[in-house]
Amino acid sequence: MNRGLTVKVTTTVPRPSDEVFDHAAAMRPEALVQRRGPMPGIVRAEGAIPYTAVGDIRTLSMSDGNTLTETLTAIEPPSRYAYTVSSFAGWFAALATAADTTWFFEEADGATTVTWQVEFIPNGTAGRLFLPFVVQSFWPGFMAASLDRLKTSLTEDVTA
Repeated sequence: MNRGLTVKVTTTVPRPSDEVFDHAAAMRPEALVQRRGPMPGIVRAEGAIPYTAVGDIRTLSMSDGNTLTETLTAIEPPSRYAYTVSSFAGWFAALATAADTTWFFEEADGATTVTWQVEFIPNGTAGRLFLPFVVQSFWPGFMAASLDRLKTSLTEDVTA
């Protein structure tokens, strides 16, 4: 059931899905998600790294001074994992109450297509009115930059 506003980005990594999945689940969040435009990056993560079991929790300290909570809701190696982001604060809290996030890993011909999908749950009228603009304007590039860091870290690790 679609409750909110969904955005997704995709990249292809020239590695098998089990390797890409394991690397993504274990990658330090602050190395993956960095500030871009008005979107804050993660400066510190505490808790479950890597994700291993449903219910794992991470607390993320953001570059804007706010803190978010990620709770793992599904993990199916090497095909997907999902988590809910909650505790939005600052200006974004006026627009969204939570985000349901899923990472998909699909292997074909020795390469893995990684899709990162986020469904934002609007917060009232302000969220329904302004969240589409914010998400469509800033999130695809923000997410694509993170997937580029994932891809680079995998290809550098392999060739180093």
